[in-house]
Amino acid sequence: MDRKIKNINFTNRTFGIEIEFTGFDTSKATRYLRENDMTPARTNKALFIKAMTHKVTQITPINIIDDGGYNRGRNQYVGVNNQTWFLKTDPTVSGMGFEFVSGIKSGVQGLREVKAVMDAMTFFKSTVNTSCGFHVHHGVAKQSRNEYGMIEDKVSLTATHFAN
Repeated sequence: MDRKIKNINFTNRTFGIEIEFTGFDTSKATRYLRENDMTPARTNKALFIKAMTHKVTQITPINIIDDGGYNRGRNQYVGVNNQTWFLKTDPTVSGMGFEFVSGIKSGVQGLREVKAVMDAMTFFKSTVNTSCGFHVHHGVAKQSRNEYGMIEDKVSLTATHFAN
């Protein structure tokens, strides 16, 4: 992956992502926790969150917080910096739904973090279904008036396309 990242023209424009998913191998999560001298959690969701959080922080130095579903319906995470990743339950996903929400990322390091999260999801055999989504938020700070106009034109064209 790093070789491919180095060969693309990627700016330091900021971005953030939200990855919704479901399904995972509970036996693999249990085995992973035991192999790492961790006590498996009581429920399937807690088991997965504990295993996933540990796995991702072993791959890349990011801080993942399980909100335990307490922030359901709220679009803010109080008291946490913009670099933090969140792993949370997601009631909008059919089945046992989860969501990874990134902090503000940029450049190649941001892409490496996204890859680390995706690798951990693959490791635990996470899946998606038709209720899952993948959202990318693009930073537009420090854009010129002309660049804002171009963004507005593209959004307008996209909205028109989907309205028809």
